[in-house]
Amino acid sequence: MPNSRADVARSETRGSVGIMPQGRVVVSFRKYCGVIRVHMLYAPRRLCCGPLRAKLSLAAAAACRAGKGSARLFSLLRGRPAPESTPPPPPLGSADEASDDEGAPSETRQIDASELQPTIIFDDSGDSILVLGTESSGHQPVQVSRTAMILASPVWKAIFERHWNENGTAAIPLLDDEVDAMHIALRIAHLRFHELPKKNGLSIDALLQLSVVCDRYDIVKLVRPFLDLYGWAHCHYPDTTSGEKCHPAWFFVAWTFGYKDSFQGLAKFVVKRTGLDQRGNAMMDSGQVFPLHMPPALLERIMEIREATLTAMLDVVYDILDDIIHVYVCQVDEQWESKCRATVLGSFISFLIDSKLYPVRRTASETTLSIQQLYDHANSAEILTFESHDYGEMATHMKRTNCDPANATADTFKNHGVISHRKCFGAFHLRSKLRAIYSDIDSAVLQSHIRHMDEQAAKHSKKPPIVVGALFKDGRFQMFSSTRCAAIALLVSAAPTFAQFPEEPVGRKVLESRFGDGVTITYKENSLCETTPNVKSYSGHVYLPPGTADLGQGQDYPINTFFWFFEARDDPSNAPLTIWLNGGPGSSSMYALLEENGPCFANPDSNSTRPSEWSWNRASNMLYLDQPVQVGFSYDTLQNITRDLVTGEVTLLNETTPVPEQNNTLLTGTYPSPWFQEFPHIVPNDTRISLAAQSYGGRYGPAMMSFWEEQNQRIENGTLSEGYIMHLDTLLIVSGCIDRYVQYPYYPQQAYRGNGYGIEAVNETTYNGMVDAVPECLERIQNCRDAAAESDPENLGIDAGVNEICEEAEEFCRAEIVTPYNRYAGRDYYDIATPSPPPFPPPFHEGYLNREWVQAELGVPLNWTGNSPQASAAYRGIGDYPREGWLEDLGFLLDNGIKVSLVYGDLDFACPWGGGDAVAKAINWTGSAGYASAQYADIQTNATYIGGLVRQYGNLSYIRTYQAGHAIPAYQPETAFQIFTRALFNLDIATGTESTAGTLDTDTYMSAGRADPDVQFDTFTKDLLTFCYTWDLGSCTGDYIDAVLDGSAEICEYLVVDANTTQLFPDVIAACRAAAGGNSSTPGAGGGNSSLPEFEGAAARRAGGGGGVVGWNAMVVALVVVASFFLVV
Repeated sequence: MPNSRADVARSETRGSVGIMPQGRVVVSFRKYCGVIRVHMLYAPRRLCCGPLRAKLSLAAAAACRAGKGSARLFSLLRGRPAPESTPPPPPLGSADEASDDEGAPSETRQIDASELQPTIIFDDSGDSILVLGTESSGHQPVQVSRTAMILASPVWKAIFERHWNENGTAAIPLLDDEVDAMHIALRIAHLRFHELPKKNGLSIDALLQLSVVCDRYDIVKLVRPFLDLYGWAHCHYPDTTSGEKCHPAWFFVAWTFGYKDSFQGLAKFVVKRTGLDQRGNAMMDSGQVFPLHMPPALLERIMEIREATLTAMLDVVYDILDDIIHVYVCQVDEQWESKCRATVLGSFISFLIDSKLYPVRRTASETTLSIQQLYDHANSAEILTFESHDYGEMATHMKRTNCDPANATADTFKNHGVISHRKCFGAFHLRSKLRAIYSDIDSAVLQSHIRHMDEQAAKHSKKPPIVVGALFKDGRFQMFSSTRCAAIALLVSAAPTFAQFPEEPVGRKVLESRFGDGVTITYKENSLCETTPNVKSYSGHVYLPPGTADLGQGQDYPINTFFWFFEARDDPSNAPLTIWLNGGPGSSSMYALLEENGPCFANPDSNSTRPSEWSWNRASNMLYLDQPVQVGFSYDTLQNITRDLVTGEVTLLNETTPVPEQNNTLLTGTYPSPWFQEFPHIVPNDTRISLAAQSYGGRYGPAMMSFWEEQNQRIENGTLSEGYIMHLDTLLIVSGCIDRYVQYPYYPQQAYRGNGYGIEAVNETTYNGMVDAVPECLERIQNCRDAAAESDPENLGIDAGVNEICEEAEEFCRAEIVTPYNRYAGRDYYDIATPSPPPFPPPFHEGYLNREWVQAELGVPLNWTGNSPQASAAYRGIGDYPREGWLEDLGFLLDNGIKVSLVYGDLDFACPWGGGDAVAKAINWTGSAGYASAQYADIQTNATYIGGLVRQYGNLSYIRTYQAGHAIPAYQPETAFQIFTRALFNLDIATGTESTAGTLDTDTYMSAGRADPDVQFDTFTKDLLTFCYTWDLGSCTGDYIDAVLDGSAEICEYLVVDANTTQLFPDVIAACRAAAGGNSSTPGAGGGNSSLPEFEGAAARRAGGGGGVVGWNAMVVALVVVASFFLVV
């Protein structure tokens, strides 16, 4: 090898391979996944044993090693003649079945073992030689350590035992393995980590070959950590939404390493997009061919499903063609029937010809089409009727409605004066019939695949053997004393030492439950964010032992819920309490605290803060909670892991872990009373409790608030003996996605002209496609709800069939209605006026919260995780989004005197304001009629500014906030604060001057103004300077990410320095350069170069892991426990 990476970089021999004078291998550059990495280049190799099994018996391993093409060299090395008998046939589907023998190992030239000189030395004191490669490409002897090989793999152990060395030779031929892949495996086995391809350094073909080697030698446990650490696998993770990186080679990779979820998702994607080439071989629509190595029976299963599905779809197509020809099809006057039939037939045959299904009628095995291609052709086909003068207008209407009688009413026909054409011919139902088949495709994944991947994943999750000792020498690890310690053990033990792990916090106080149940609150007073004199803040954790929240599903893990409490700046003893929850699901509430409505904002140096003028604790005591567990600073158990700064992903639990049971009552109902009595720390005179929730909080906000109210009623009527009545006051939902059925129809108009600004984020064609998908989306949501009502009425996610129906409903709706915006708009998902990637709100809190001194002040023993993909996947995995019940919760709260305010930003695409308006109208409560009569009034933020529109009747208000994205308080801080305080203190949202405290029977407040909320403004696009922030690489373009990863970027306090950052943050950049090499870990220092740590972008972390995602009832327990800490009567 070259002496250093710099030597390689200077060689500039892109794509070249050769032998240096000293016999070492020359390496070259390859660019994979957008990042240039050093990669070993050799010609492809043919594999001896074909598709490999993860568990090779020793006999099978011996047979594989001594198989066709290898016998001669094996015999030579052992000093025996090659066997004359024909070796047994290879396994089904092996490489030897192929007719083309090019590159097959058929050694003819004898090799003298004494002349074997290693070209690569993996261990300087190695005692064995492996012979890699074939005669055609040249044999490559490499020097290895027998001990390292035996410890790393049970198959290698069998190879190196006495059976293989009975003649005293130490040379072992492994001629059938792809050389590059073997080099990677051998480097890992010998702890030469510095010589591995780094970030995203493997092509999909190289990854496939590595998978083959790992499968053959049972070294998944050895190699899998590097796939995660260096992103070798994630770089090629299929995106089935966009269709990017959906390569069939991923199947074998996922099958080998246990990536079950991506395997299942890719299988669903590929089944629909597999057709035939001109030779009748399977090929994807993208032109990708299936590799030689596939999981057992998978390709056969894919082709079976294609055959069955296409057969059903073609039957529909040809039945319709026969009907057009032989049946009286057009319900019009006789004089027009022939013209109508000719028009329908001609347009239908045109569709068939374009699809190559006519004039010869094709079977599924005779057409090259995939399921997706036929479905798309049918959807894009234009099937026409003859438009005569007497029904042309109606024909046009029916064309718009896809000629579906369900979309037309009796008034439709009456208004158009049409009687003769009221029935539509079946050809116009082509799409709906094909859609029914398309939506009911079987899965190609077998239970044997699932079991195998579970076994492979379990190998990786098992704890490694104990390492006795290791040291770092000459750029690589050296074992100096160990007892059967495999290389992976050393890697797992040593790798985390490169990173910062928070020290155990000091100065915390602990309050224990006097009931002996093990529940505690650990907290610490701090002055990090709130600097107003004499205003206190506390942070800490509520600890719930395993089993505390177990009401039907196992909670076998502890729960530590993080909170940060701030006193009101003005008279906290007489201020109410407001609890804030971010959405996600799985997003930390620290986003809102440090970006939106908290007492401070993080500065661009990520090392200090500045006060917020419009903090919500001006009017209320504020309590911010990180939930569920494994979000923010909340955790179950602590462990040392790594986080990839490119993807942001941290694997903490199985994504299929079910959400623990929701909406149960006993535990939560019995805790408020003791906890309200145990923590007399703050005793406010105003005992009102309000809840503010954002985004996905539009779902669990109503659920939690209504649950608490139910407990209050149980206490009042005596059915709950112990308890404290919580004085519930206001539910404020900010940018809430509450009910998918009501809100999904408003996404298309938000993307195209209907947003209040005339912004065309997508073109008209894309918009029309989004609109066309709405009816089927709503039908699927209704199917989900019908199934849940029958089999899972409490929405607990306990019925797998219901979960699948609901999850697929959400997947369809997002793919057809939301994804087109994300794909084509080039704008921020949370702000349609801002180009992507967005520079606002700035993410400086991410670096700030991961400063060691900040964590010490907060009293937390772990790093901060902004979003938990595992938590999100757990909720989405049960199809939680399309389910119902939250409108009913809102009606229940309103009928019980609790105020509800729905606040939306009119630039938000994530939860559009039009949908929020529709939700408010859809709530069924005793004031529904009065609310329908209310009008939209201007919101007078101050004497000179109108901040939005409000429709309000009694306790219900809906607000459209002008020029605000998803994080409304960040865009319009004063308007958001005025809305919050007016709702909290029973004042009209419009002016803050009229009382709304009356009942529905007397003096009910009703807003007056305009009849609709469709105020129009001029179109605009924000021209903001972007910047790249390394804690949030989603803010960076590809070139910047490459620069960060390859070390060429100048990084200052997590900012990549360029013209924009120098212009935006001159003081930060100047301080960094002036104090280069200084210590930036002190409060407010703002100096030093905050470059990325080792492993080129992987920041080691200490975070929560091991348990499941906490569900509704456990979150409610934590909420009540923490709230009671600060609220006592």
